[in-house]
Amino acid sequence: MTTLASLPVELLNRITHFLPTRDIVHIRCVCRILRAVSGQELKSRVLGQTGRYVSRPKEFFELLDLLSGIVSGSTALAVLMMGSSLDNKDDWQKRSDLDVYVPNEDSSARLVEWLHANDEYDAVNIDSRDLEDYWKNNGSIKAVT
Repeated sequence: MTTLASLPVELLNRITHFLPTRDIVHIRCVCRILRAVSGQELKSRVLGQTGRYVSRPKEFFELLDLLSGIVSGSTALAVLMMGSSLDNKDDWQKRSDLDVYVPNEDSSARLVEWLHANDEYDAVNIDSRDLEDYWKNNGSIKAVT
């Protein structure tokens, strides 16, 4: 009897590519082979989505790891929704952006410097008066365009 885990890795890669993210997360728990294959697919999805905004997504995530930063918002949601019935429903991803959170001003400065050097983004400071009602601590809020 052939089991899913006994299939060639190339075929498993192809199968996981078409699975919703939710199912990929679940099959990670089945065995080591499926954990490795599903991990590669999740990484590919994250790098692919982030690659819409930065030219070197792998290096971008290496920097975020050093800075203890995370990607959130619509880019993270796009990865989670991949393969589901809500995957890019009504082209919502065309209106998405890259939200990144880092723990402090030094990390923020390093991130902005990297984005400027690698993809020619420019930092735009947000006027604190515009944010008073919404953000209680606006010390590390930056818009990068």
